Amino acid sequence: MTAPDGKGIPMAYTKPIIDAHTHVLHSNDGIDYLLKITGGYGYRQANILAAESCREDGYTGGAQNAQALLLKARRPDWWAFGSLNHHDGDLGGQLRMLIDLGFDGLKMIEGKPDTYKRLGSRPINGPEYDAVYAAAESAGFPLLMHVGDPPELWDADNAPEFAREHGWLYTGAGYPAPEELYAQVEDILARFPRLKVILAHFFFLSDNRERADRFLDRHPNALFDLTPGTEMFRNFARDPAAWRDFFLRRQDRLVFGTDNWDVLTEQEQKDKDDINRMLRTFLEEGGPYEIWGWKLHGVGLPEEALDRIYRENFRRVAGEEPRPVNRPLVLDFVRRRLEQAGRFGCTGQEKRDLREIADALEGM
Repeated sequence: MTAPDGKGIPMAYTKPIIDAHTHVLHSNDGIDYLLKITGGYGYRQANILAAESCREDGYTGGAQNAQALLLKARRPDWWAFGSLNHHDGDLGGQLRMLIDLGFDGLKMIEGKPDTYKRLGSRPINGPEYDAVYAAAESAGFPLLMHVGDPPELWDADNAPEFAREHGWLYTGAGYPAPEELYAQVEDILARFPRLKVILAHFFFLSDNRERADRFLDRHPNALFDLTPGTEMFRNFARDPAAWRDFFLRRQDRLVFGTDNWDVLTEQEQKDKDDINRMLRTFLEEGGPYEIWGWKLHGVGLPEEALDRIYRENFRRVAGEEPRPVNRPLVLDFVRRRLEQAGRFGCTGQEKRDLREIADALEGM
């Protein structure tokens, strides 16, 4: 695979952009790929999100915290949000450890319905998580939470084929209903009102502008990121004037993100090219445009609104500058994870990754 290595997507906005939502999903080679793809699209800085969760129920990622820390050690100008590993029941202790290691926030995938089910269908506002939210609120440590999914994924007749292929059809037992998840978030934010939260993928409310407005009114410390779900842009195109008004009024509550990752195929790379162009065109241009045969429409925001969405809002929440990694503590963390790789559900590849990461940190 060849990552983009040009000067980015040719758009009118040329000031620095922070991509607040990226991943390494595969081996350590993905670190170099992610760095290259981010620069190739023209983004000055980015935030890498780990998503370890729980291996035994099918979710990979036992080396993702370590990979994020290595990337951050190599690029101190990048932010990194760590994740909880549910093989260790002390979730509050894990949160405090992430802070000590030098992470800038916490990524929570636990509210995505397939992960939610794998973890035993535990509500994300349940008592197991209270120590996490309390510690994060006390420390001003932000959360980026994936909660829910597009509503059509609960509809067997209308779910898109890609959702079926990925196991994202939520019609069986054990999956939470969308309203259950929304109620759980409302409860979390009511009990921890100073918690700083970025809700990924526009909180899957792009089909309900009024509800999105009411939610942001109730929770002044909550933001939405604009990371696709591509369904967002089709929903926005249904009433571009009203959505432009929303984006202007809420310009301090929105965060730019792409979901860029270390893709494996030429088709995935082409899709990423199209998605990055879709995002930038939507925000920066005010007329109709087309992606994948879809008739879309941009909102053409002024520069001051773009400044906030592309850069300033994320820095306000995650820190004006990234926190430094505690390299001795990180190296100890990686070594201990390697020693306990079986306990944490690491695959053979992830154990190799952890060894490489330990070697790289020792050589720095």
